[in-house]
Amino acid sequence: QAPGCRPFSTARPLLNRQLHNPQGARARRHRRSSAPFGGRAGTTMGKKAGAKGKGKKETTDPVELANIEKLRHAEVEVLALQQQLEVKEHETVVARRAERDWRGKLDAFSDQLTQQREDTLDITADVTRQYKTMQDRLLTQIESLERDKHELGAMCKEKDQVIHRNKRDFEDALAHKDLEMAGLRQNLEDMAQQFSDMLKETLDKMSERLGEGAPHA
Repeated sequence: QAPGCRPFSTARPLLNRQLHNPQGARARRHRRSSAPFGGRAGTTMGKKAGAKGKGKKETTDPVELANIEKLRHAEVEVLALQQQLEVKEHETVVARRAERDWRGKLDAFSDQLTQQREDTLDITADVTRQYKTMQDRLLTQIESLERDKHELGAMCKEKDQVIHRNKRDFEDALAHKDLEMAGLRQNLEDMAQQFSDMLKETLDKMSERLGEGAPHA
């Protein structure tokens, strides 16, 4: 607060009165201008002057009155500036409070974002670990199935070869049996023919003998 200025709490009503009732303010200024130095200063100086000696006439010097009027205008401007300063200080306090609130919210949001990022990294690492484990297990199963497939393929090929060889051996044995049966059948037919010839020859000889031993007529 500047020296010689009214406190803002008491200066605000005066400023409001001067703003809302300029004619009354001018009248009061005119009344105060009749005292030396005007206003409170004039009253104080008037008291001091009265202490020194009463009966002294009030000044009517236009230059001094103009200076007093300028002082009053300066005082009004100072009061207006003080009012603006108080409004700015209040706005500054409100802005700083809002800034603190926003900084607190920003810090909380930053902490939450950091925690969420850490949780996301943990989840990603866990999912990646599970994926790698599952991938390794599936690759092992695939390799085992590939080995089984190769072994089964070799076994099937070997079985096919055995079946083919057995089939060929069976066909060869069957053909050999057919040849043996054909030979036996031919031998039976030959034996039957020989027996038939022998039987016919025997019967012919017996007929001849019987014919020779019969009496002649």
